Amino acid sequence: MALLTGQVTSVQGRSVKSGTIFDVTIGTQKVSTFKAPVAEKAQALLNQNVKATVAVMQNGQYTNHTLLDVEPAGVSTVAPTTIPVAAAPTSNGTTDAARQDSIVRQVCIKAAGHAFAAGSSADEVLQIAEKFYRWVTGAEQQIVADAEALVSGEVPW
Repeated sequence: MALLTGQVTSVQGRSVKSGTIFDVTIGTQKVSTFKAPVAEKAQALLNQNVKATVAVMQNGQYTNHTLLDVEPAGVSTVAPTTIPVAAAPTSNGTTDAARQDSIVRQVCIKAAGHAFAAGSSADEVLQIAEKFYRWVTGAEQQIVADAEALVSGEVPW
């Protein structure tokens, strides 16, 4: 363990697969923690001089600096504040909402293909997939009637 001293210049959270990691810059050193209470203390001490306890671990070619605790270097009042957390991009750079929309569209296309594969053209399958998508996302209430007709065997399209 190491003791790090300096001024807290930034605290930012970012979503990763295992949760939220908080990056804290103290002086010129960037340290990280998964512990929200530690990050909240650092956020409350923003622009103040602090003493930080840091675990330094070698991980292959990288050195991880994990923030374990932070406290004021002098007399100071610590008030809790909110830390901004950015949405995690997926592996191709899209947001969770865009990724979820893509998954819904793929499932709708697959369902349409399975339901109408024999004797249907690609355009017909895509039209049905679009109707499924609007129904799943709630874009059109009329689609409910279409789906009921589909289940009863009275295909409206």
